[in-house]
Amino acid sequence: RTIKLLRQCKHLQALIDDEAATPSEKERACNIIQTYKKELYNSRMLIRIDKQIVRMEEQKRRLKVEELSFNSYYEFALERIPQIVAQEKIQFNIRDFAAILKQFYRGGELEMTLNSDLDVNLFDEQFIVFEIDKIKDDPVLFPIVVLIIMDV
Repeated sequence: RTIKLLRQCKHLQALIDDEAATPSEKERACNIIQTYKKELYNSRMLIRIDKQIVRMEEQKRRLKVEELSFNSYYEFALERIPQIVAQEKIQFNIRDFAAILKQFYRGGELEMTLNSDLDVNLFDEQFIVFEIDKIKDDPVLFPIVVLIIMDV
């Protein structure tokens, strides 16, 4: 249909450019071209929207979380945050975010801090003592540990 409309527009434009055509024929051809242009534009927009929907659905299919851990959160965040930033047209420095959290990710120096399976049973304990003297001066680790403690 699009190709047919483009051909018809080309023929109508030739009619408009033809010196032998009457003013009423030229005006009618212009009106038809305007109608076709709207239809072509809408068709192109629908194709773009359809492609965007397919792309978004594919992104969602790829974002499967296999396990709940900091590692899976980190991977999910690095994949999803740029999509949200683009979609919502907001500013967010994903590089700084990733750099700060990378030390807690798989292979990082603080990997076991947020990925340890040992802390899973803390919810079942009646009394827990957290000794945070050693990390109170650490600007990265201290706030994270305090948030975790508040969550327990």
